[in-house]
This record gives sequence, C-alpha cells and structure tokens, in this order.
Amino acid sequence: MNTSNAFDLLFTAGLTTFVVASLITAGMTLALVTGSLIGATYLVFK
Repeated sequence: MNTSNAFDLLFTAGLTTFVVASLITAGMTLALVTGSLIGATYLVFK
C-alpha cells in the first residue's frame, strides 16, 4: 500500500513537471515565432 502510494506521488510529480516544462517551452516557442513575425513584418513594411 505504501509503495503504491509513493509511486503514485512520484508519477504525479513527474507528470506535473513534464506538463509545466511543455507549457514553458511552447510559450517560449510562441514568443519566438511571434517576435520573428513582427520583426519580418516591420522590415517588409518599413
């Protein structure tokens, strides 16, 4: 019972960390793409 509980806790922590890391990475990628688009648009229409 105790071992199973510890495993569940570990799995949940790992999953949460993975989700948070994915969100941060996606956010950074989105910011990078948006910044590139804005920069390119600015250069084209300057």
